[in-house]
Amino acid sequence: MNVAVGDRIKRLREKRDWSQLELAERVGINNSVLSRIEAGKRKARADELDKIASTLNVTSEYLLGRDSFVSKVKSGEGIKEQTAATEAHELFHLLSQDGITLEGKILTAEDRKRIKEMIHIMFPNEKDAD
Repeated sequence: MNVAVGDRIKRLREKRDWSQLELAERVGINNSVLSRIEAGKRKARADELDKIASTLNVTSEYLLGRDSFVSKVKSGEGIKEQTAATEAHELFHLLSQDGITLEGKILTAEDRKRIKEMIHIMFPNEKDAD
């Protein structure tokens, strides 16, 4: 789960063209702490997660992956909803990486392929990140 949280933080940071150092400074944490969180080597404390989420204009629940298919994302006009297709795209991106776990077990390449096939069935217009 830590890898998924870190991956979401990293992708949101990169969408804004921010370096790790820039996000760390905006959040008020050490760059090495952010680096370890993004790499999944360190779990973010609740206060850190709240600050990161606020800085990236998303909810903590979104970063934790608790908003499954429709995520509330803060924007300049208030809160908007991310579509399920956006979530599918994020899943494709996550599944393109090695070392992803599900219920404590590392997913094999074949497992990831099958999950991607299921996502394609649910969202036929969504493109794989590969």
